[in-house]
Amino acid sequence: MKKTILLSAISCLLILGCKSNQTAQNNENPADTANVTAVQNVEPQKEAYVMPKITEPVAFQVWKLLVNDGKEYVCPEDCTLSYYAGDLSEAEGYMIEESVYCYPKKDGSFLAVLQHIEAAEGQGGEYEYSFYNYKDGTISKVENDMPVPEFLDLVVDPEERRGQDDVLARLENLYKENPRGILEYIFSPEDGIVKVKLHPLSYGEYIEPDENGKYKWLEQFWEMRKDPDANVYRWNGEKFVKEQQ
Repeated sequence: MKKTILLSAISCLLILGCKSNQTAQNNENPADTANVTAVQNVEPQKEAYVMPKITEPVAFQVWKLLVNDGKEYVCPEDCTLSYYAGDLSEAEGYMIEESVYCYPKKDGSFLAVLQHIEAAEGQGGEYEYSFYNYKDGTISKVENDMPVPEFLDLVVDPEERRGQDDVLARLENLYKENPRGILEYIFSPEDGIVKVKLHPLSYGEYIEPDENGKYKWLEQFWEMRKDPDANVYRWNGEKFVKEQQ
């Protein structure tokens, strides 16, 4: 009888011990359980925007709507998202160039950019950008929504401009006054990108001296400019997003 009671007590102790060990194991790593739950709740990443394949001469169609001068223009065989109209000036020693660049939107329309450049022989150009929405043969003008980089992203690294803090400060002040006045955009819609660099858009306003003989754009500023490959923005179907270097 005593042996039976003793064996029963031992069995109870073993059972209780096993349950205690199981409880301890279940509570030992609560962080692991939380991690599993967190992983399960992570939203799947959105797929990157893929540029649709465009075979129609969209840029040429936009050009004809914008010009509307009744002249006959020849559409190049490889023209889809970019169209270069050439030198439109009839005056000797003067140039007028226009180009159209189109970026497809997710809704089936296009962001269309008209780049207009005028320059006298031996001088820098006067740049002008106009922006439009194009869809189904109609265009409407829209606001300039091109990216404006941070100033330090546009200038060379500190070791390349060491000892020129005063020049850097003057360039930064000029940029803050009107950043779009000294930002040139290099369009490449077939690649879905645009590059940005510092460049005065108006030769008369920035490079020529004013009535007091002062210059806005100093010669030293040219060496301060970072290569446009350092500021690349990719089109996502709605806007331009900077690519990480």
